[in-house]
Amino acid sequence: MGDFEFPRQTDGEFLAARFAFHRPHLRAVAHRMPGSFAEAAEAVQEAWFRLGRTDAFLAG
Repeated sequence: MGDFEFPRQTDGEFLAARFAFHRPHLRAVAHRMPGSFAEAAEAVQEAWFRLGRTDAFLAG
């Protein structure tokens, strides 16, 4: 029974989970800048794409 281990979460999976958790707040903040929900969603999506291209994300 002691041989079972939970799968480890990679750095990329951790960042994805944190980003998903904070996405509503990020979208609300982004909405204040352009004033459009569509543009806010686009800004949050662009932030996710940029994070995906960083060393922090690729290390996982």
